[in-house]
Amino acid sequence: MIEALDQPGAGAVRTRSPWGETNIDSWLSFGVWDPLVHTWDLAEAVGQPAVVDAELCRAALQRAREFDAIHNLRRPQVAKAERESSGTNDLERLLAFAGRDLEWRSRK
Repeated sequence: MIEALDQPGAGAVRTRSPWGETNIDSWLSFGVWDPLVHTWDLAEAVGQPAVVDAELCRAALQRAREFDAIHNLRRPQVAKAERESSGTNDLERLLAFAGRDLEWRSRK
């Protein structure tokens, strides 16, 4: 797959997505946010800290915001409404964007 994506023009190839037709570069750059959010979900489920790269979270949030502005991610099975956040790090800001409740444990 990496070899195929390294070919000149590969990123410009059009593909279908749940949000309509887009190019491979756009689809892949957007898709990074989801595994980061689910890394947190899984870590929370087992009571462990989520260990993710801050720069990757920052880039994923920027790209997800751009994609959301065009394709509206706020729908069932994708993302809830963005939550207010006083997030102090890039992961917390990404989680708020994805609609995650960072205070859920304190209300149990």
